[in-house]
Amino acid sequence: MSRSLSALGRAALYILLYIAVQLLVSVVFAVLGAISYFVSGVTSTDILTYILQYGVETVSVNLLLSAVIALAAFAVIVRVRRNSIRTRFSLVAPVERASLAAAVPFGLAANLLVGFIIGLLPAPLLESYGDASAVLTATAPDTVYFLATVLFAPFLEEVLFRGLVQSTLKRGMKLEFAVLLQAVFFGLIHTGLVWIIYAFILGLALGILRENQRSLWPCVLLHCGFNLASFLLMILPYDFFDARPLLYVLVLMVSTVLCILLGYGLFIHTPAIPAAGPAAPTMPETANFPAREASTEADMPQTDNQNGGN
Repeated sequence: MSRSLSALGRAALYILLYIAVQLLVSVVFAVLGAISYFVSGVTSTDILTYILQYGVETVSVNLLLSAVIALAAFAVIVRVRRNSIRTRFSLVAPVERASLAAAVPFGLAANLLVGFIIGLLPAPLLESYGDASAVLTATAPDTVYFLATVLFAPFLEEVLFRGLVQSTLKRGMKLEFAVLLQAVFFGLIHTGLVWIIYAFILGLALGILRENQRSLWPCVLLHCGFNLASFLLMILPYDFFDARPLLYVLVLMVSTVLCILLGYGLFIHTPAIPAAGPAAPTMPETANFPAREASTEADMPQTDNQNGGN
């Protein structure tokens, strides 16, 4: 029990640091908005409304800076504890090229299916989902928005939740609980009930993928593909699929087939990657770690003395 609580506490600290960075950057942009209000001499709106509007207009830069600063903070913590950044971020295990190639199209297809399912929800839930996503959808998709939402944010979230948090949790509890808990945390950092639910499901799938593939890279690419679909839909005219119902049905059918075929390859049929040199030793089975090949340092249970803690 003490090991589980200790692992849970260390994992929570990583998440709190991420939230603190987001809050700090938001405060900085609020101050910049206030300065802009006084400098521009706007009199048609009150200062609070102006600052909120300024925050909406700069949300892409806010997200990008938050991701960069959080990644830098995590890297510094890892180096201070004298750990390898690539190992601690779960970026060292070899991955089959087929898995990497399948991750992005699976993410694209999964996003389209999720959007279809959300569209079938009752009106009150759809309204809450629309309110939660209003800030992002109010921003015109540009280069900064692409970098923030399609590249940096997915990489940061995978490093945090499937890298740092999941690997920390599974040192103090059974793997199943570790994967479940990181998905719960991942869901809760999103706003709105609908976002929380589908972020939890996505986080659960990504946590399983991380363990199946023994690397974070397929998770990063799948997450990037998932967010890329939202970016592409924002570029299209609002009624693009409404005016082309047959095309929409065809896209959904192709997405379903892709999810089934690529999902089988990513989550179920994961061919073993031959180890370089002599065969890797097999880890003894314990209560917390089922027996499997020890492919990387990140996959092996370590004590705080072995890797400098968390």
